[in-house]
Amino acid sequence: MVFRVYGRRIRQPIGLFIGGGLFIEKCGPGPHRDEVESGYLLLRRPFLLNETYCVAPLYYISEKPHETFKRALIIAASCFTDDDNVMTSAFFERGAGAYIGFRGEISPDYSNAFTIKFPRKLYSEKLPIQEAFDEALKELGSDPHYGGFPNPLSPPRS
Repeated sequence: MVFRVYGRRIRQPIGLFIGGGLFIEKCGPGPHRDEVESGYLLLRRPFLLNETYCVAPLYYISEKPHETFKRALIIAASCFTDDDNVMTSAFFERGAGAYIGFRGEISPDYSNAFTIKFPRKLYSEKLPIQEAFDEALKELGSDPHYGGFPNPLSPPRS
């Protein structure tokens, strides 16, 4: 399962960071009023954009989805999705089998390259998951524009 959305570190109004969040869709408070008012979804603007998005912070992922991720491989191909491992834990709590997030900022081109190269190695070349990850990272290196990179693969849980 690939989440190809904006990602950002989320700051509380008092200035403390509460971990990463996934900017899941453009929205205002109307369509998701109950979830915004209860604090499960946050309203934020991505860097350099003037549009408001609903943001799913780690506690939304931990508590709100009706289904589990049933041992799925999760690729959160967005900035800051594995800076502090809280997003990793949230997905594992919901049943993910493995998780790949990114440290720091990544460009759309780098995100696209990784989300094509890694699955190709995994499924077309039939490499084991860790080897596919290692080869994709070795070939791509870190993002040449921003310096972000996929965090070492969080292994499947048994």
